[in-house]
Amino acid sequence: MYAMRRYRMINGTFDTRSHMIADEIPLTWEPTIRAQHWSNRLRALAWLEDEFGKVDLGEKVAEFAALGGEPFSVLAYHNVFFRQVRRSFVIGCYYPALVGCCALGERILNHLLHEFRGDFKHTPEYKRVHRKQSFDDWSMAIDVLEAWGLLLPEVANDFRLLRIKRNESIHFRPETSTLARDMALESIAILARIIDGQFGLLGPKPWYFETPGETYVKGEAENWPFVAKILVPAALHVGPRYVLSYHLEDGTWWVQDVGDAGPDSGSDGDFISLRLHA
Repeated sequence: MYAMRRYRMINGTFDTRSHMIADEIPLTWEPTIRAQHWSNRLRALAWLEDEFGKVDLGEKVAEFAALGGEPFSVLAYHNVFFRQVRRSFVIGCYYPALVGCCALGERILNHLLHEFRGDFKHTPEYKRVHRKQSFDDWSMAIDVLEAWGLLLPEVANDFRLLRIKRNESIHFRPETSTLARDMALESIAILARIIDGQFGLLGPKPWYFETPGETYVKGEAENWPFVAKILVPAALHVGPRYVLSYHLEDGTWWVQDVGDAGPDSGSDGDFISLRLHA
């Protein structure tokens, strides 16, 4: 049994405007819903024009749509730089986007090793990483982080795919000149999966449980190193009955009224039951 309060994941960054631009608006939808979607599309297009300029706007719109949505992820090691990578792609700077994407992947690996190696001094992998300040051996870094349980298996596999893209982009290959766009788009998609898989606020993960429309940290996972250092600081500590408010000024959520927190202790299942009947 764990304390009845749980950490709700809610504050993070995301961008779904590519879907507003590219997704079909079926004629079978209700007129009011179609009108709302068209209004959202026009606002997204106006933002693109303001952000990137009118020159070659059609191409920029197409490239922004090709990127797909930006993952809904916790504020951590990647948000600002990943957005810069995506911006580079939109304006046709494909090689900078490609190299920046791969460099960001390496930076995330380094950041994770620096952040967590002190938590794993008792492991045989620690001696491989405790002295170095920077790591350019992706295979070693991925293997160590996976052994520590800090990278989920599918995330580790995507890092290995991104490592291949990194080597292909950094080491001289004549064909990179003509393939830079495709390579950049593929690399950005891989890194987006990494961010969504490891830092995402939605979807099935070993440290989350869900109620309809809400994501919480499992009670048993609260002290796991990755959860304690990365996820918990971005979460709100709530009981099963609470009211949220949104700060328009800084774009964050806060608990306006925690209400009845329920009993002093209980399982995740107890929390779900009380939350559904709040």
